[in-house]
Amino acid sequence: EAAEEELRPTFVPRGERGTIIQAREAAEAEERRLEREKQRKVERVAESRALVAEAVTREETKHYGEADAGSEADAPDDGDDLDDPLEFEAWRLRELG
Repeated sequence: EAAEEELRPTFVPRGERGTIIQAREAAEAEERRLEREKQRKVERVAESRALVAEAVTREETKHYGEADAGSEADAPDDGDDLDDPLEFEAWRLRELG
């Protein structure tokens, strides 16, 4: 009779069944994995934007830095005395005429 009692099925509540627990754990693990992946994407986007901003800044500095180095030496003389009527007329003829 002891062997017959062991062979009888016993009721296990749904929440305590192994398959339900395993499925719940798998779902939680998947959710954690998705959250980590989402966080990595956000970090990668921020890193990419920082790299692009740095590259643009470096390129602008390189481009404008070279232009600024000799720009004052190459600039035309702007020290004209525009308060003098003769200088103003000379400017007007030169620029407008």
